[in-house]
Amino acid sequence: MSVISYRLDLVINLVDTTTGKVVEERNVLFYKDGIQLRPEHREEGSYLLLNTGRDDFELVVEISGYETYHGFVRYSALDERMPVYAVYLIPKDTLKRGEPVISYTDRIPGLEAMEAITLLRANCAANEYQAKKKGIDCLSD
Repeated sequence: MSVISYRLDLVINLVDTTTGKVVEERNVLFYKDGIQLRPEHREEGSYLLLNTGRDDFELVVEISGYETYHGFVRYSALDERMPVYAVYLIPKDTLKRGEPVISYTDRIPGLEAMEAITLLRANCAANEYQAKKKGIDCLSD
């Protein structure tokens, strides 16, 4: 009798930064240090890397309608038993849903992450924290 075993090396979750929802597009390209990967597709927006090794690597994700994602997977920062890595995707200017977006292209030393928000929702800036009310007063635009 033969036994076939797999080691789960990474779970990749694709998330749209403007909605916070998983990205359901299945035509996705993944690259590990420049070499194309073929991860196992699971539920919507989730992909599994099996038996690829747990060495830190640069991850590039290309998906239609989104900016190309470049990130670095560091296993020391992930759960050893269930290593999950979230890929936060920023929609391109020509978003299919018709939502307005603003793109930003530049190099900022020390910047490690950037999040996007939808331009259709009201924004709020914290004015001050009130200890007695245990809340934050917001100023609307």
